[in-house]
Amino acid sequence: MRIAIVGNFGLTGNQTMASRALPIAEVLASRGHRVRLALPIRRHGDGVPVKRPGIEVVYAGRPLAGPFGYPWQVLVLVWLSLRWRPHVVYVFKPIAHSGA
Repeated sequence: MRIAIVGNFGLTGNQTMASRALPIAEVLASRGHRVRLALPIRRHGDGVPVKRPGIEVVYAGRPLAGPFGYPWQVLVLVWLSLRWRPHVVYVFKPIAHSGA
């Protein structure tokens, strides 16, 4: 099964995605599922490639300047998630980017 996990932070900073979502993705991958984490780049250090078996981490890129930066990142996260044609979309901690 293909499972897309959409997050509201990158893997750096407050470490919510690295300490909570990534272990969930690892367990799912160990059970034979293909997992894609779609994350925004919000801090310096986000966007670094992560190599884990069965897990693909994709980033929405840096936000555009101005009032359209946040909506643009949200649209890119939706596109990165849905173009992969997942069977399940898991919105991790539905606030900020993933809540939108």
